[in-house]
Amino acid sequence: MEAFEELERIAEEKKGGVVQKRTNYDDLSLEDAICQKIFDGYKDRQKGAVTVDGHEYAYQDRIVLQAAEAIGSHEPLEFINDYLMSAMKRLGDGFGRGEVSLPHLLKSADVMKQVMGFLEEYMRVKSGVDLHSKIEY
Repeated sequence: MEAFEELERIAEEKKGGVVQKRTNYDDLSLEDAICQKIFDGYKDRQKGAVTVDGHEYAYQDRIVLQAAEAIGSHEPLEFINDYLMSAMKRLGDGFGRGEVSLPHLLKSADVMKQVMGFLEEYMRVKSGVDLHSKIEY
């Protein structure tokens, strides 16, 4: 992923721009901070675990802590559809217009993957479906 940051810097220099990185998301609502971090490709890599509704979820990026907080006031699918998908649409549209480089898009997708991994496991656990057991026919 560090290579993507270097490629992003090079791509921006070629376009004559400067990569502007937001370092503080505290002035945004929880939902907007998560979406902006995805849009920015902001990584806060730290392994850990968060307990939600009595189940422990391992994570690789601290953005999962915010996602766990967000599902306290949003249903997971609502959060995905109303917030996360709009962030990805903004990225896709920016990429289509040539405003977002491929390395930046890949960094953002990696951050989104962290959030979605947590949400998918949360929904699986909440539904009671055990995807790890063998299905026999």
